[in-house]
Amino acid sequence: MSHPPHKGPVSWQGSLEGLLGLSWKNLLILFWGFRGYLLFILDLLVFFSSIILAYHLRYYVDGIVRFIPPPDSTPPPITPFLKAATVLSISWLFILAGKGEYRNSPQLLVSTNWPTRNLINSGFLAFVFLMVLGVLYHGLLVSRLVYLLTFVIALLAAASARLLLQWLENYLCRQGILKEKLVVIRAGRRAAEFLNHLKSHNASVMVVGSLESKTTTAGNGDLGLPILGGLREIAKVFQRAPFDTLLFIPDEDGVSSEYLDRELMMLAVNFCESHHIPFYMVPDSLGVAVTSREIDVWRDYPIIELRDASLHSGYKIVKRLMDIMISLAVLALGLPLWGFIALLIKLTSKGPVIYIQERVGLEGKPFKMYKFRSMVENADAQLKEMIDLDSLPEPVFKIKQDPRVTPVGRIIRRWSLDEVPQFFNVLLGTMSLVGPRPEQVDLVGKYNLWQRRRLKAKPGITGYQQIMNRGIPSLEKRTAQDLYYLKHQSLWLDLFILAKTIIVVIRDDGLK
Repeated sequence: MSHPPHKGPVSWQGSLEGLLGLSWKNLLILFWGFRGYLLFILDLLVFFSSIILAYHLRYYVDGIVRFIPPPDSTPPPITPFLKAATVLSISWLFILAGKGEYRNSPQLLVSTNWPTRNLINSGFLAFVFLMVLGVLYHGLLVSRLVYLLTFVIALLAAASARLLLQWLENYLCRQGILKEKLVVIRAGRRAAEFLNHLKSHNASVMVVGSLESKTTTAGNGDLGLPILGGLREIAKVFQRAPFDTLLFIPDEDGVSSEYLDRELMMLAVNFCESHHIPFYMVPDSLGVAVTSREIDVWRDYPIIELRDASLHSGYKIVKRLMDIMISLAVLALGLPLWGFIALLIKLTSKGPVIYIQERVGLEGKPFKMYKFRSMVENADAQLKEMIDLDSLPEPVFKIKQDPRVTPVGRIIRRWSLDEVPQFFNVLLGTMSLVGPRPEQVDLVGKYNLWQRRRLKAKPGITGYQQIMNRGIPSLEKRTAQDLYYLKHQSLWLDLFILAKTIIVVIRDDGLK
């Protein structure tokens, strides 16, 4: 009997390649693309199990930790500790996520204090939150020694997990498996100094070329780097040669006027945000230690990540829940008043009770916005006769003592009651309680790239610009204030804006 030729053992790499059709190196690269999720799962397991381990060390193990006195009585039930572990895990993960700890995108910038700085700061806040809840709800009140042991165990374990992942990343980089493709905007003499330093200290980065501020043909620029194209062609360049990180390095004499072109910089920032590509800038002052959420020091070089405040995933959930609960409460509790306003509008002027107009929402998507009608029926047709939108110096206008407003409309506009139907927009998810002002389609069509940045958030019934601008018709100021909100938005800022809105309405300072 003949036997088939012996082919030898099949390696695990060969098995995976045969099963998935990918080489083992590609599988590692694919797996590493989800390292943020991996770290999230590791932290969840560490934080939850740390308090359980601390509980058993405190009450069931003698002599392992000498400074812990033996329990005086029967160990307490584990139920409160399980509750505390759940609260601690959620709050600690929530804070770390807000600091960008679980991002999957490549991160050229690694803090010199990493991995312990964020862990210690966020862990301290999480434990303070847990202890405050313990005072308010005694079901979460557990031994302070267990708290202390938990903090030490969780900090050591979470830091070790990060060091392990960092070691694994360095190993994969040394093996040539992982490489972060970096593209530079303008490679001058100062760029040469930084890039040479980068190559000698960061094995994971491969500089693949440069972008110029003007459209150029392919060739070699400074440093012998290929010029991939102009900054205006960034989308086409990315299609031809995908990259992972964009870096902007000004010259020694500061940033020249062509690089200060706000349109080009906004084009690059918008593209990088939409493709989840980190965009960094090395400012022209060296060796200055600065601390901020987006500014850090890498090998004595200050480096800034150019982006809007990346929205905390937990913050978005909390904000959405707040939107829904407050909107339902306002619509339900004020139902008799809203019905009375609708009746007044119907009895005193012709036209529908609810005015519907198309406005521009998140990422420039149009939506139908609802308001109580406060103007005459043909107000939109009259507006075209009153204002020539094409002749405006900037796409914004405000009409004082608008003759189209009805008597009832003047009253409800004074108290901003015409905005109440927008709570239905909030429930539908096209608007939020707090956000940039929803603008008309015709006006947004005339925005430049910088002005369109205000479309990065859902429009709001009220907002930072609405309470601070006080009706001044300057798009430059409105945009600057909207972008300030985008940069600093948080639950506390939203609550401040909502409270300030009530004060502004009562004082008749004007929201529109």
